Amino acid sequence: MSSNKNEVPPPPKKKGGELADSDDASINWPKDQVLESSVTNDVDELKQRVNEMLKTGDKAKEDQGAYERPETNLVQLSNKKLMQSHFIFGSLYAGRYTVICFTPKRRPVRKLKMCIPHACACIVVENGKALGVFKSGRYYRSFFYQVAYCVNTQYIPYHFNISECPTRDNVRITIQIDFLLHVTDAIKFMYDIGPENLEELLRATQSEAVRSLARTCYVEKAYDLRGIDSEDMLSTLNDKLNPFGVNIDQVTIANVNLPTDVAVSLQNSTSYVSKTKEQIRNHEFKLRFQNDYQILTNIIHDRHNEIDLLMKNARKERSRLRQEIKEILAKGDA
Repeated sequence: MSSNKNEVPPPPKKKGGELADSDDASINWPKDQVLESSVTNDVDELKQRVNEMLKTGDKAKEDQGAYERPETNLVQLSNKKLMQSHFIFGSLYAGRYTVICFTPKRRPVRKLKMCIPHACACIVVENGKALGVFKSGRYYRSFFYQVAYCVNTQYIPYHFNISECPTRDNVRITIQIDFLLHVTDAIKFMYDIGPENLEELLRATQSEAVRSLARTCYVEKAYDLRGIDSEDMLSTLNDKLNPFGVNIDQVTIANVNLPTDVAVSLQNSTSYVSKTKEQIRNHEFKLRFQNDYQILTNIIHDRHNEIDLLMKNARKERSRLRQEIKEILAKGDA
């Protein structure tokens, strides 16, 4: 074997695995303390850099108002087991892709049994000719009958972002859209449009509608777009996608992200308005408290005066009764 001249040779060892004393002196190995200190410094520097990156990322995400969700990507898989359709459609492929259809493995030549799973649309072909969508169940067909496509007919949540949407005052914002869609006609979907073209048409149609909506509002009112279920956008999408066997059940504007400087400015102005309202409410509360305290003080003073008057009248009455008793006793003695 040929060795590289620039490669550093490993330290020689004895038979027991320890370094040879005679050869150790000829090699300038770094001391343990120096090596340990250098490694510690590198680790500390790396931790500091990671913490700074995390703080910077968290601050940027806080400025944007929320953590960004990953966009949905529809894909078509191939050469998958047909009876695993529930698992394939119920999980994300590679942790990020949503499977909307796949091509199953071909049946063996000697196998006559053909099983169609439930809750999906299976397109069966005979020698390449599409026979239609077979219902779920067990069929006995020759090898020439094969399942060409297995299409997911369940409701699929779809999320994507529309960047650089200009508002009425020409501020570029990012709008996040949520869809709920499902395939109504598997044959039209597979042979007329497919998953990739569906995504392109869906994004192009919705981007146009959302940009038109964002153009009608000012940036101060951009956050009011969140949670809007637009019937106009829903009808527009269904007009474009229903001919291809896809129906959109719901369209919602999930979130609106403003530029960092604009978001900070709006937050400061909102904080100023909130503090002003708080000061006004505190002033009103103090005035009301003073008025109520004055009224309560006057009531207490009046009650004390009434008590003093009653006590004075009671003392006068008691003195008069004592005087009458003395007079009666004096007449009795006489």
